[in-house]
Amino acid sequence: MTSQEHSPLVRAYSSSSENQNYNNERFEQLAHFSGKWGLVFSCLGCVVGTGNIWRFPRIVANNSGKQGGLQFLLVWLIYLMLWSIPVIITEYTVGRYTRHAPVKSFRVLLGPWSLWCGGWMVAVVVLIASYYSVVVGWCYYYLFHSIFYALPKSKQESTDIWKHLQTSQYLPVLLHFLSLLFTSLSLIKGVSSIEKVNRVIVPLLLLVLLVSFYWSLTLEYASYGITFLFTPDWGAGSGLFLTYASYMTRRDGVVKLGTLLPAANNVISLLSAIMLYSTVFSTKMKEGVNQTEIATLLTEDGYANTGLTFQWMPVLYSELRIPGRILSCLFFLCLSLAGGTSLVALLELPIHTLEEMRSGCSVFGLEDWTLPSIWDYIIKFIDPLIAVFLIVSFVIDTVQDERTEWYEIKRESLMTCLVEWLVVLILLVLTNALWMYRRRTRRRIHRISSIRDARPRVFTNEEMN
Repeated sequence: MTSQEHSPLVRAYSSSSENQNYNNERFEQLAHFSGKWGLVFSCLGCVVGTGNIWRFPRIVANNSGKQGGLQFLLVWLIYLMLWSIPVIITEYTVGRYTRHAPVKSFRVLLGPWSLWCGGWMVAVVVLIASYYSVVVGWCYYYLFHSIFYALPKSKQESTDIWKHLQTSQYLPVLLHFLSLLFTSLSLIKGVSSIEKVNRVIVPLLLLVLLVSFYWSLTLEYASYGITFLFTPDWGAGSGLFLTYASYMTRRDGVVKLGTLLPAANNVISLLSAIMLYSTVFSTKMKEGVNQTEIATLLTEDGYANTGLTFQWMPVLYSELRIPGRILSCLFFLCLSLAGGTSLVALLELPIHTLEEMRSGCSVFGLEDWTLPSIWDYIIKFIDPLIAVFLIVSFVIDTVQDERTEWYEIKRESLMTCLVEWLVVLILLVLTNALWMYRRRTRRRIHRISSIRDARPRVFTNEEMN
């Protein structure tokens, strides 16, 4: 970690060396990753999945102008350096130092009245998992379709497949159940199972992505899609790692992992966007569609553009005929499993929070990178400003949404969002207060019992006789 001795964590470590020695002896009894590559692939499995391959291309499309999307990519890179990497390093540091999930981590660092803060993180992750599991179910559907049905040869055929899934009455529920079932089975086996699966799935997914990326670049008119992606249009911007870090050892450098993994995550996201844009522009320009129409088309694949990747990737693989059929099966197999590993990470957090049977903390990493002096300023000043900016931007965008008035209690309105999160906040604070009351009551009872037991006993006449 940082070389500055005034760091609060460094002071805590220096003043508690005896406890650290005890924790080091206890470490072997705690669950942890068996090796560095197991940890790396597990963390990559957490970040690499439907978020990179499905969500990122559609977010780029939604935030691009008619001329291109470079302006979004530039902001995205700035946020990588000033937001993503600092936040992830902080999560890794806190998780490995406290060896606890968010709720107990906040208690260790800030005291018992801060438990609601960790509960807030858990609530956010649970809500994310509730829709992420749906997306993983979609991956299962396309894997099944790639195995047993011919690949679509046009955008219209691919759209029909997507609409069949979205309009079915039973398929989404069944797929949602399967995604949660498989995730639950992985969680039962614990961190060792997650590590073994990611050692195989993540490298295979990366290999399939690289082959698909290379093939997309060879398509006719693919260069137009890449040019559009990197052309500016100036008119047109998770507690998971904390939990995984609780399984880290001194051999795992939090700064290295917190820097390299977000960078790798962004590279994979960018490759996915290039691959998709190359496919869309190649397919539509062959049909005589101009760039402006394609830019509009990129934002209209399903509600909130959710169908963009699912509708276009089968079209890309259909160009390869038989090898494409195999690649499509491998792609959606790996995407399903990678999405599953990300879902495992999402559900591991609340489960680990509920368990919290472990105690102790780990010392700082060995052979880790040293953070620059600007690190403290980024964490103390820049990141809080970014957080406020993100919240204000969300409020402004929601107020300006033409689909509904901000004060109406309707889907995706600002008022609905505020009411929902206010309810969550009140419940968490009340739970924290009740826990504190129960804790103080038990201490009072224990103190009274101790005083009573310490008093000299007065014997009655009958007992004396």
